[in-house]
Amino acid sequence: GDALCVRVRELRGGEKVVSNNDPKEAKHLRDALAKAVYSRLFDWLVHRANLAFDLSSGHDTQFIGVLDIFGFEDMTTNGFEQVFINTTNEQLQKVFNDIIFKSEAEEYTREQIEWDKTAFPDNTPCIELLTKRPQGLLRILDAECLRGMSASDGPQLAAKFNKAHGNHNFYEVCGPASVWRRNNGDRTRDEDFLVHHFAGPIVYTIAHFVDKNRDALFGHVHDVLAASACPIVSDIFPKRGVDEATEGQAKQTVANRYLGQLAALVTVLRESSTRFVRCIKTNHEKTPAKLDKPSVLRQLICSGVMEALEVRRA
Repeated sequence: GDALCVRVRELRGGEKVVSNNDPKEAKHLRDALAKAVYSRLFDWLVHRANLAFDLSSGHDTQFIGVLDIFGFEDMTTNGFEQVFINTTNEQLQKVFNDIIFKSEAEEYTREQIEWDKTAFPDNTPCIELLTKRPQGLLRILDAECLRGMSASDGPQLAAKFNKAHGNHNFYEVCGPASVWRRNNGDRTRDEDFLVHHFAGPIVYTIAHFVDKNRDALFGHVHDVLAASACPIVSDIFPKRGVDEATEGQAKQTVANRYLGQLAALVTVLRESSTRFVRCIKTNHEKTPAKLDKPSVLRQLICSGVMEALEVRRA
C-alpha cells in the first residue's frame, strides 16, 4: 500500500535501495501511474476492437480509416503537451501539402502549363527543427532525460535549445530583452522559446519537460499492478522478465514512443488513397447564422487551403 510513497532503486546483482518519496515525488509517481494505466488500457481496447472487426485473413487487408485532427493549439501558456500536438499537426500538414500540391504539379506537367515550383509551401525545415536527429528539440529533450539528476529543465533547457537553433529560420530566442510576447501580453522569459509553425509563431514555456518526458513508472510499482487480482490490470502489466517487448516500450521516453507512432501514422497515410475534409468554425460562440470573417480567414490560412487556392489560381 506504500508503493507510491517510496522509490526502489534496483542495482546490479539484485540489490535494492529503498528511499522515501517527498510529497512532490509521490505526486509525480501517482501521475505517472495514472498515465501508464490509461495508456495501456487504451492500447488494450484498440487491440481488442481490431481483433473483433478484422474478419479478413492475410496482410493485404483493405480498410477505411478516419483521422480526426484537432488542429494547431496556441493556448495562454503552451507547454509540453502543446509541443507534441503541434508537432503532429506540422507533420500532418506536410502530408496534406505533399498530396495536394504534388497532384497539382502532376496536372500542370501533364497539361504542359508553366508554373513556379517555389510557389509550393514546404514546412520540412520546421519538422526537422522539432524532430530530426541529433539536434531536433525533441531529440535534445530525450538526451537530457539520460542525464539523470543533472538533467536541465526550464531556463537551462531553453538555453540549450537556443544554442543549438538560435540562428534557425523557424526558431526564435525568447526572453525579457526580446521582442516576443506571451499570449497574455507579458514579456517572454528565459524559459520560453518560439517556433514558427505553418499556422504561425507559437511561444512555448518549458516547465517540467524532463519529468513529463520520462514519465517514469518504477519497477516496484509495475510489480504491484502485475500482481493485481483484476485480470485486465494484470494482463496489461505482465510480470517483468516475461514480455521483453513490453518492457522495452515502457523504458522509452514519451518523445521516443510518440515519434515512432507518428512515423507509423504518416507511413499509413502516404500509402493510402487520402481524402481531406476541412472543418471551419464560423464563430467561437457556436452561434448559428453568425460568420466571424477574420477567424474563418485565419483558419483557412493555417490549414493550407489559401495556399492551395493561390497555386491553382496561378
